[in-house]
Amino acid sequence: MTGRFENKVAVVIGGGTGLGLAAAKRFVAEGGSAVIVGRSADVLAEAARAIDPSGARLATLAVDAGHVGPAGQAVALATTRFGGVDVLLNNEERQ
Repeated sequence: MTGRFENKVAVVIGGGTGLGLAAAKRFVAEGGSAVIVGRSADVLAEAARAIDPSGARLATLAVDAGHVGPAGQAVALATTRFGGVDVLLNNEERQ
């Protein structure tokens, strides 16, 4: 399945597991690129392998996105790597 998100870029906060992972996986499967953000580099690396083993259309950022600085880092990474941001999905679960 390709096309719906062709040439679009998403930042998915909480993209390493659950609904965020499913959203990022679908976004890339339909032609987009994504930056997934989460607290655990190991969880993000595993998610990245599941979403895009080539790494061509996926980047990861391990930070606590509950602060302003990391959100800016995610946007900067998406802009540098993929040319901008079209979609921002905040799926972070705070406990």
